[in-house]
Amino acid sequence: NDSFLFFVENAPANLHLVLLSRSDPAWPLAKFRARNQLAEIRAQNLRFTESETDAFLNKVMLLGLSPDQIAVLNQRTEGWIAGLQMAAISLKSTPQRSALVDSFGASNRFVLDFLLEEVLEQQSESIRQFLCQTSILDLLTPPLCDAITQRNDSQQVLVDLDRANLFLIPLDTERFRYRYHHLFRDMLRQRMQVADKEQVPLLHTRASEWYEQAGLIPEAVTHAMQAENNELVDRLVSGNALALINSRQLGTLADWIMTIPSDMYRARPWISIAYAWALAFAGRFDDATRHIEQLEIDLDQPIDVPDEIRHVIQDDKNHIRAYIAALNAWALSFSDDMESIIEVAQQAVEQLPNSDLRSRAMTETMMGVGYRGLGHYDRAREHFAHAVQIAKESGDVPLTVDLMWESCRTDTNTGNLSSVMDCCNQALAMAAGYKARSGRRVPSTGYTYAEMSKVHLARNQIEEAYQAAHTAYDLCERWGQVDARYIAHMAWINANLAKGFDDKAFQLIESLKSMADELGPWYRDTAQQLELETRLETGNLNHVQEWASREELDPQDEIELSNSRLYMIYADLLYRQGNLRSARQVISNLVPLVDQLTLMRSKLRILILQALLYWAESNEMGALDIAATAIEMAQEEDYLRPFVLAGEPLLPLLQRFIEGQFTDFVQKVIAAIDQSVVTPQTAIMDANLALIEPLSDRELEVLQYLNSSLNTREIANELYIAVTTVRSHVKSIYEKLGVHSRTDAVARARELKLMR
Repeated sequence: NDSFLFFVENAPANLHLVLLSRSDPAWPLAKFRARNQLAEIRAQNLRFTESETDAFLNKVMLLGLSPDQIAVLNQRTEGWIAGLQMAAISLKSTPQRSALVDSFGASNRFVLDFLLEEVLEQQSESIRQFLCQTSILDLLTPPLCDAITQRNDSQQVLVDLDRANLFLIPLDTERFRYRYHHLFRDMLRQRMQVADKEQVPLLHTRASEWYEQAGLIPEAVTHAMQAENNELVDRLVSGNALALINSRQLGTLADWIMTIPSDMYRARPWISIAYAWALAFAGRFDDATRHIEQLEIDLDQPIDVPDEIRHVIQDDKNHIRAYIAALNAWALSFSDDMESIIEVAQQAVEQLPNSDLRSRAMTETMMGVGYRGLGHYDRAREHFAHAVQIAKESGDVPLTVDLMWESCRTDTNTGNLSSVMDCCNQALAMAAGYKARSGRRVPSTGYTYAEMSKVHLARNQIEEAYQAAHTAYDLCERWGQVDARYIAHMAWINANLAKGFDDKAFQLIESLKSMADELGPWYRDTAQQLELETRLETGNLNHVQEWASREELDPQDEIELSNSRLYMIYADLLYRQGNLRSARQVISNLVPLVDQLTLMRSKLRILILQALLYWAESNEMGALDIAATAIEMAQEEDYLRPFVLAGEPLLPLLQRFIEGQFTDFVQKVIAAIDQSVVTPQTAIMDANLALIEPLSDRELEVLQYLNSSLNTREIANELYIAVTTVRSHVKSIYEKLGVHSRTDAVARARELKLMR
């Protein structure tokens, strides 16, 4: 080896050496990399993509599998060609292909034989034991592996396994966090169940204790549940229900609790509290209420349980009741009864022990929500700031990120957009640090991305708003927290509208309305208002007129702060219909409320509409004065969107401000309006009409996704349609464009200017 290495290091410049190996040679590879003398093709480069998997299984092996089946096998094998080859062998010998594809994994005899004979049995007994024991982990780090295996050399073992390319996948550049290939991990777990089943609960208990010491309670609870250690779960859940909920454990926890006898978890009130939080966060408020009522009965009249458990119940009674009050305050936030939120949250604050930092932080936040709902923004900010401080002291990053959003949301409402972005970036940095330590994403960053989307949209940064909203939607859907899903839906709707995807926006609105029906009156009102505003923006005035007629709205109506947003919609409708006198009357009734309004968007909307009405009535001085007020309010934070939505009618008025103190901001507004007059959607429709057979609206929408990395299934998920429907649209697109592949379709669409 030394002689050959000497030859390599002293070889002439025109010599190229090709080395094939399953493991890294004991050479100074880092030095070769630094000299740019090394080109590496590793496992990640050799993995098959979904299209390559399709080509291998259908064109080479002639299996005739559907795109869905191809996607499943590619995911299960992670593109491992040997695994795909074994899948092909199995599929060729069975008529039950669908069932085999769905169940394909390490239990397949070809895969199992290969992994056992070619991989596991080739290792030393010490390494085999390490592999099997650590297979219970989804994330491997040296300290955690040491803890569960009772070794002290896990760092070196992991490095050696990595160098040997032994189905170990590094998750960071420092080679500190790893995971096993899914098939290899599943095989190891099966081996443990057969060879050493009794040891599995002990390993999970050790993992749970390690995670608890590291302050990662959700992971600790997960392993305690897998160990079926009810006492350990009870101890971990005590006072930590919020940590579990904010870490995407609500479904896991609820499912686990349903598997144990009701008298067992009723005898463990902290598990019962966690279950109630899980129900409430999932939007099952009635079930949560019934569960809490039963818990309160049990607290007063404990069922027949061992003395040590009865003692725990009595000692924790006040703490548990305070926790119930905190939960009730959170549930009340879905109503519009702000006084009750403050009252119940105050009760919880007074009863909660100082040591229960998470609950105190959540309850302080509910106080802030109540005061914000009453329009007392300064007092709300005080409670939000206190809540975030307490959450940081608790060390609970997911909860801290969640509560920071409430503070961000307050500043978005008042138009402090720069402050919001600073807050959101801090939250994302905290979440990134947490993920680096735990391997888990913080689901409440969905809130953060939703708020960032609102800021980008306010500044008319459409693409940035769209991307942030897409991330928010994806995160919140996976989390499943009903309020988070609602917030993300709203951001996704507005972003799609700004992009010109009207059909998708209305589909999402229907989903939003269904969620609102479950959540309460404030959410139903908000969903209705969003739908009405969307109808106005897209020119569907008849729908909005029907609503105004049903509500018997009249320009002479007195307007209160509580219904001002609805009358803004009504005034906008009258203006768009050309009924300027009636619109002027409604606006006159709204203007006195401007100073009381807390939403910057609403203030700007009223002022802009008032300026437009003055201008239409030839009251130039009045129009200029009002427009100047709106511009002055908006320019510091580049709050462009309300001006852009007003559109072309605002341009003559804005031209009067080209030279003066507002020049820079006004030029931005004019440029944004000019850009939106001929929208990308309009240009696409014009180009589409030039085709012999134009694409349908849905085909145009599918076409845009062909220029992305999304596969057929993912496109179907984006559009809320079946995979077969997407394939049908793609086939039709190919025929109309005269192409035969996705790449050619994108190229032809660009040539015809059909791409956004």
